[in-house]
Amino acid sequence: MKVKEKSKSEYDLVHIKWHDAAMHGTEQVSIEDIKDYGLMNGHIAGWLVDETKTHVTIAMDFFPAQHNNEKDTFRTLQSYPKSGIEKIVRLKTLLVVKDLSRA
Repeated sequence: MKVKEKSKSEYDLVHIKWHDAAMHGTEQVSIEDIKDYGLMNGHIAGWLVDETKTHVTIAMDFFPAQHNNEKDTFRTLQSYPKSGIEKIVRLKTLLVVKDLSRA
C-alpha cells in the first residue's frame, strides 16, 4: 500500500520494533563463539512516509510546506523490510509537555 501524499502534518508518527541481518566483524572466531551471534534487534520512531508490500520508509525529520505552492520535505530516511518488522505502533496521542512557541 503506497502512502498517499498528504497535507501538512498528516503523516503518521510511528514506532517500529524490527530485526535484521547483523555484521559481526572480520576477526577469526571459533565455532563455539559463532553460536553467540544472531540477528540485530532495534527500534526506530519517525514519520511513516512510504509503505509498500515489501517495506516501509521512515523519515527522522519532517519539514511541512510553508506556502501553498510548496510540498512537504523529509530528511534522514530509512527503509525497513516488512519481513523483519515485528511491530508497528502508530502514535496517535501525543502529550505536549510545553509549547515553546507560546513562551
